[in-house]
Amino acid sequence: IRPAAVSTKAPASPLSTPVLTPAAAGPGPRKPVTADDWIDRGNSMIFLRRFEDAILAYDHAIALHPTNYQAWYGKGTALSKTGKPDDALTAFDRALTIHPRNHQVLMAKGVLLKKAGQDADADRCFELANLYTP
Repeated sequence: IRPAAVSTKAPASPLSTPVLTPAAAGPGPRKPVTADDWIDRGNSMIFLRRFEDAILAYDHAIALHPTNYQAWYGKGTALSKTGKPDDALTAFDRALTIHPRNHQVLMAKGVLLKKAGQDADADRCFELANLYTP
């Protein structure tokens, strides 16, 4: 028995790479289909530090489900990592419009505001995050 050949070529596009999911019907990987699939892809891209690819994945999730706060939160996180704090704050605000008591989004927004020197607004975010932490 010979081991399967392993390709070292990078995929043409990270978004065309199949995602392994336990709920996939049949054997083998499948492409992202649902907003949750795209959010999982975005989270994986952030883990791999491929922030631009993560933003694209979250954009796909948002196109499928515009009121999914996790997609907006992930997009804000990726945007903050690419040096786009204003865009990240906009994404965090969208997430908070959908889920106003989410402590993780409030903390992330507070960190960005603190870095921008907006200490009073940052402190308010931290207070709310502490209040809403389970």
